[in-house]
Amino acid sequence: MISDPVENRENEIDDAFNKSHLLDISYSQGMWTVLSVIEDYYLKIFIDQIPDEQIYIHIDVLVNSLTYPLRSIFNNNKTLDKRIDYKLINDHYQWASDWIDDAKVYDNFYTIFSLSRKKKISLSVRGNKIETSDWKKHPHEYEAYNRLIRKDGIINEGKILDPNAIEWELMRNVTYNETRFSLNLNPKLVKFLVNNYSITLDGRYALPDDWKTQYFSFGEFKKIFTTIQAILYGRFTARYILAMGGMKELGYSSSVWVIKRAELISRLQRYTDVDIHIIDKILSYLTFGGEGIRHPDIAIQPIIDLKNSSLALSPFMWINSNVERNLCVLLNQIDKDKALYSKLTQEKESILRNDIEQSVKTLAYDVEYGKIDDTDVDIAIIDRVNKVCVCFELKWFIEPAEIREIIQRSEELEKGVRQAEKIRQKFITSDNKLIKQVLNIDNKYNFYVAVGSKNWIGHFDVQSKDIPIIKIGHFIQKLKDLGSLKLTAEWLVNREYLPKEYVDYSICEIPLELNIFKSSWYGIKPGTF
Repeated sequence: MISDPVENRENEIDDAFNKSHLLDISYSQGMWTVLSVIEDYYLKIFIDQIPDEQIYIHIDVLVNSLTYPLRSIFNNNKTLDKRIDYKLINDHYQWASDWIDDAKVYDNFYTIFSLSRKKKISLSVRGNKIETSDWKKHPHEYEAYNRLIRKDGIINEGKILDPNAIEWELMRNVTYNETRFSLNLNPKLVKFLVNNYSITLDGRYALPDDWKTQYFSFGEFKKIFTTIQAILYGRFTARYILAMGGMKELGYSSSVWVIKRAELISRLQRYTDVDIHIIDKILSYLTFGGEGIRHPDIAIQPIIDLKNSSLALSPFMWINSNVERNLCVLLNQIDKDKALYSKLTQEKESILRNDIEQSVKTLAYDVEYGKIDDTDVDIAIIDRVNKVCVCFELKWFIEPAEIREIIQRSEELEKGVRQAEKIRQKFITSDNKLIKQVLNIDNKYNFYVAVGSKNWIGHFDVQSKDIPIIKIGHFIQKLKDLGSLKLTAEWLVNREYLPKEYVDYSICEIPLELNIFKSSWYGIKPGTF
């Protein structure tokens, strides 16, 4: 058998990463330490007053990196000890900090090897160096677009929490000493926190509350999730206020909420009136490695079972969690829920079409859709006065967060491009069913076809010369701004929606070094130059 040098290096890098002194202490202490150190990283983002446009990048990097050390402890540390020493232990802190920093590098190595296996890039091995020169030849404006035009295509993400609005009510419910604090939860305080936290949730929830999984409705899930988020935001805000006031060790020992599972269930039932059995099942779904997930991701399952009847909840992970996205990812990974997720995906695209239709009708344009032989027109926006028609193949899938998901979603976008191309060809060949029966136009119309994605447009490798891909919310916003379907369509087909290198972003090379292994990859730095 011929040895594959790239595969050998991948295995060696895996082995090198999965060596940490935190694997030699107890499971509970190791998990708690990693989460506590990541909370310090998060707190210092705000203490150091990092510019807003850079905060998202720091958060994304930390979210993507955190899973790897937690997964390593989950899989490899079998040392059980019910006790946790809630102190800043210098050795433990340094081990966790080093491991998290290594995880940032490891995440890039994971991406490189995954792309190589899918033949997306070419790698070569020279000693301990993995050569990755391919990335320098590729355009990056589509990837930059995904990063800079966030969420549903809207540049302004809306309301941001104001800690000053909750400080007085919050701090009168906080007790503390030199290094530790606690939040004295009660229904009045929790209601206050939930009401304030909910201000930021406008537009984040698009899926109907009455949709049901096997065990709970989306509405019940969101109520439980939002209640925990609000409590943890309260804890994080209290810690920030105390740290800025001079608390020793910045309140490190209390940074993670550790609570008995039974107590958490009881409290959530008291605060939300959701049935206790439903709460129990929701927490099982949200527990790292729960429901048979073999490769758990802390972004998807943000509760850590410390194996001592207590749970650990990280404010950082919960505050920065996209609840609907992550629930859909989870459902798609659980065998008994996959069929349900597939059905919901079809319904989501109907919801998206209805949202577009409502927006467009206020602009006095017509909307049409319908089946044509071997494909469908998902939605067409028509200006009958100026004879302009823009057809969209709609895509609303789970926004990818890691490379495996990126590859899967890329395949879905490629399928969307092929479907859109069928529509384009039918217009070119004057297909009667398309032109007359579905669209009710004529072949003298200015006719455009595109893929409209809810939240992600892929990278350069899925783009088509004739079929642009755009976040549909971005297109609708531009249509409202310009007040002209023709001008907006020209902006679309000319790809003017894409950010420009050295104007809106730049590409920076990232040297990678883990143990004795070296490589390089790239990052996208936003900003005006």
